[in-house]
Amino acid sequence: MKIQIALCLCIISGAAFGGAFDWWTMDTLCQIDNTECYAGLSAGLDSSEETGWDDTSSCRGKKYICADALTDGNDRVTKTKSDIEHGVGIDPDFDTNVYVAADECYGARRTRDAGTSALVNGRYAKVWCNGILPNPTEFLPNGEITSGAQPTCSSLASDGYAAVLNGRCYGK
Repeated sequence: MKIQIALCLCIISGAAFGGAFDWWTMDTLCQIDNTECYAGLSAGLDSSEETGWDDTSSCRGKKYICADALTDGNDRVTKTKSDIEHGVGIDPDFDTNVYVAADECYGARRTRDAGTSALVNGRYAKVWCNGILPNPTEFLPNGEITSGAQPTCSSLASDGYAAVLNGRCYGK
C-alpha cells in the first residue's frame, strides 16, 4: 500500500511540476527504514561496503559470531539478522546478544545464578574454580566447565576438594 501511494505521489508530482525536480533525491522519498537495524555500528559488527550489507533486514551491519558459538567449528563469521534469529549454525548454548570483547564478536555461553552455572549441551552445569577439573572442556572468565560427566563428591574428595560454592565458582 505504501509503495502504491508513493508511486502515485511521484506520478502526480511529476505531472504537476513537469518533472522539474528529481523526486528520488527528496528526503521524504526512497529512504531505508532503519528501525530494525542495529542502533550503532560498533565493535563486533561488519559494516564494510563489500560484506556488511544485510539483505534480510535491509540494513548495514552484520554481527560477527564467535567461533565457540558456531556449530561447525569454523572461525568467527558474520551472520545476518535472520540467521541469528533462526539460530542457523549457532549453538543454542550461546547468547548472540552478549559481546565478547576479547574476541571482538558476539556469542557468550549462557549462564545463570550469577555465572555459577553454564549451559552445556542444553543443560546447566556447575562452573568449577580453576584447577578443580582434571580435564576441563572450556575456560570461562570465572572458572572452567566440562561437557562430559560432572565430577562426583567422592572424586572431588579424593583430590581434596568439596563441591561448595566459592564466590562465583564451585570447589574448595
